[in-house]
Amino acid sequence: MKKILLVDGNSLLFKSFFGTAYTGNILKTSTGIPTNAVFAFTNSLLKVLQADNYYDVKIAFDKGKETFRHKHMPDYKAGRADTPIDLIPQFKIVREMLIAANIEYFELDLIEADDIIGTMVAKIENTTDYYIDILSTDKDMFQLISDKTTVIKTDSKTNSIIKTTKLELKNLWGISPNQVPDFKGISGDSSDNIVGVKGIGEKGAQKLLNIYSTLENIYSHIDELSPKEKEKFIQSKEVAIKSKYIATIKKDINLHVEFDGVNINNEALKLFFKKYEMKKLLAIIDQKINNLNIEKISNIELISKFNLSMFNEHNYIYLETMDANYHTSDVIGFAISNQTGIFVFDGANHDIDLFNWKDEKIKDEELQKFLLDETKLKYTYDIKKIITAFKNMGYDVAEKSFVFDFMLACYLIDANVKSTFANHVSLISNNSIQIEESELIFGKGIKRTAFIDKEIKKNYLGNCAHILREFIQPTLNRLDEYNLRTLYEQIELPLAFCLLRMEQTGVLIDKQELMLQTETIYKQLNNLTDKIKLQLNDFINDDFNIASPKQLADILFNKMKLHDESKKQSTDLENLQKIESDTLVIKDILSYRKLSKLYSTYLKGFEKYIRSDGRVHSIFTQGLTQTGRLASSDPNLQNIAIRDELQKQVRKIFITTNDKILLSLDYSQVELRMIAELAPEYNLIKLFNDEIDVHKDTATRIFNLKSIDDVTPVQRSIAKTINFSIIYGKTIFGLSQELNIKISDAKKFIDRYNELYPDVIQYKQKLINEARQNGFATTITFRRRNIDELFSENKNIQQFGERAAVNMPIQGAAADLLKMAMVNLEDELNKNNLNAKMISQIHDEIILEVSKIDFEKTKSIAINCMENAFKNICEKFNLKIDQKINFTVSTSSGNNWYELK
Repeated sequence: MKKILLVDGNSLLFKSFFGTAYTGNILKTSTGIPTNAVFAFTNSLLKVLQADNYYDVKIAFDKGKETFRHKHMPDYKAGRADTPIDLIPQFKIVREMLIAANIEYFELDLIEADDIIGTMVAKIENTTDYYIDILSTDKDMFQLISDKTTVIKTDSKTNSIIKTTKLELKNLWGISPNQVPDFKGISGDSSDNIVGVKGIGEKGAQKLLNIYSTLENIYSHIDELSPKEKEKFIQSKEVAIKSKYIATIKKDINLHVEFDGVNINNEALKLFFKKYEMKKLLAIIDQKINNLNIEKISNIELISKFNLSMFNEHNYIYLETMDANYHTSDVIGFAISNQTGIFVFDGANHDIDLFNWKDEKIKDEELQKFLLDETKLKYTYDIKKIITAFKNMGYDVAEKSFVFDFMLACYLIDANVKSTFANHVSLISNNSIQIEESELIFGKGIKRTAFIDKEIKKNYLGNCAHILREFIQPTLNRLDEYNLRTLYEQIELPLAFCLLRMEQTGVLIDKQELMLQTETIYKQLNNLTDKIKLQLNDFINDDFNIASPKQLADILFNKMKLHDESKKQSTDLENLQKIESDTLVIKDILSYRKLSKLYSTYLKGFEKYIRSDGRVHSIFTQGLTQTGRLASSDPNLQNIAIRDELQKQVRKIFITTNDKILLSLDYSQVELRMIAELAPEYNLIKLFNDEIDVHKDTATRIFNLKSIDDVTPVQRSIAKTINFSIIYGKTIFGLSQELNIKISDAKKFIDRYNELYPDVIQYKQKLINEARQNGFATTITFRRRNIDELFSENKNIQQFGERAAVNMPIQGAAADLLKMAMVNLEDELNKNNLNAKMISQIHDEIILEVSKIDFEKTKSIAINCMENAFKNICEKFNLKIDQKINFTVSTSSGNNWYELK
């Protein structure tokens, strides 16, 4: 039996665009032609074709916005956002690609791609020669599923192919393929603006179809329904029947198609890739990888035991863990490459558990000697992960022998690129060398496994270590080219070791306080649930779920007829706040959401992170944000609220031991001080150096008050919003929305601010002009962020680029200030042999756990390190800046985080 691939062209192209646009993978030619959607479309198509032995492939496109369905339902697909400007020219380019590749595509006036594919399926299924795969994310296609037809889609995160068969559809929706139009006719489809039967959701549709099979049969047995259901079906009968018709894919359009085998024109396709500068795809077609054929490295050796002769002066280590949380994860395997060879150690495929090395009888002594040998230099990808993994396996490690982190270096070279080994290899090789993502080899989530084919694992791990060895020097060259070597060597690399120790120390948890708060919030949630359901009793069914945005929107906007200013039936925080005064239940719904997040994320959700030492060990990531700020995960310790009193109570669970005390050091208004220093804005500098409340001063001037003592808390809050909003490019409209004031008043505020601080405005424009000229923004430490958005034809995207061009140099400089302080602080704590450790970093704050004996000395040293960090940066980066402002630090202490601040 032959297999045919039918592709929903519009579905794949839109998915390709939104999956890559403005997420760090923006692709444009040197002349500015956007190609990200075409690149991802082509890459996905080639991968799917390679994944299965397809006999032929056909593509179907929508030809225009108007179809025959609009004659029956004029508002069909109404409300969809306009097609992005950068996608519009790619519709033509993707068809050019298909012509070059010799892949046939179809598009017909007034006909949708669904109907073209439906007709093809009908033609094919009338024969006995073919199976069919339909590549689409459109769930309408599920009605075409049969014993011979499967709907598939690609998972961009795992690069795997997800298949929906009759069985999967039954598990997903509880119906058969031929019931999909009935299902849509009842439950509707918001993506296509199909209404269905108002008040009957997916569960209700599934239940009724399991009893009556079709929509028409439901109406034939209308008297058997409950009174509420009967009323809803009667009121929506015309719409429901029409909705089912609209959702039904036609299978009988006039279409001539022949399946005579796929025959890709590689030469024409290569010319297309050259024309649009798609080097990675060109390399795939050429089947050559820049003189480094990673598929044919011959000296990869799978070993079960090390000996010292395997190690050289320079060693390149690549290691894979089972999941991202390397504090708790098992190790899949690792490889070491050097002049002697490439050695892969794989514990999963051996008879004994070689990764249970905390047992001294099992530990590999030669490997232990290597890890402790400071003369054997180690080059890695993600130093923190690798050192932690070895320590978790029971090994001692000479941290000083780890001298290079490929991940951190690549992050500095382009912070827009997601930090994965495969992405960074492509970055340094300019897309001419490729390695599969780890998830494609070992799987993702619960499907991830170390038990794969030995040869595949050996080759993958060995290739990664080999590429690491080949790429160190080109990476250093790129760092030098971008003037990033000092930032890497003086801040990022030493900070990695600082964070490593901070992670391993962890934060102590008060388990009793956690349990008490968890039980209290759980009871409050149950009470709120009962209260909300009672208030909504006239509008809800038994299966009503407060946490379902779709069900809630239906209740509020369709049944209760509340005013929907957004016109999108959104139940997000902003929209609910706008209708809070319309009905008392909204206040309770908002409270429920707050408590639910508190319970699931910071109380019940925190239990799984507590280790045997009673502490949580977060991961502090350097290679994530585009401004250089650190991120925290597993768990996120940077998102513990301090302003909302209820949420602030959670901070009581973070404690210390009786002989120690927690010390918090927080930069005061560091970003405002940084822009005052860098602009320089002398009006701001004077305020800070005279220790005047900058927000009160701004309020005094904006509201024309006589004295700073006349400023009310509300006026100060407004001035604070203005100070930060205007610095980062908030528009007049945006400021009016945030402050809930008239546009004319917002304009007056901004005009007045510009008069007060003219040098800030001039500095902002200077940053925008430099970013537009260079294509990237930089901090004083030469940290850079590429800003392709500045060159978009879309005005909104351009404005985002302008805000980023201002935001990044300021936030980035503030981030580097804190990082420099952390590096210096750890050095000073070690030099003075103090019993004090950093345990967390939150925004502009450092938290330490200090013995009571060393508290005062530690506090003094920490303040000094933080206040002198800007001076240290100027010295290390040879900056000719005459520091004009003090970067002051506020401190607090206590036995738990609640007492800090």
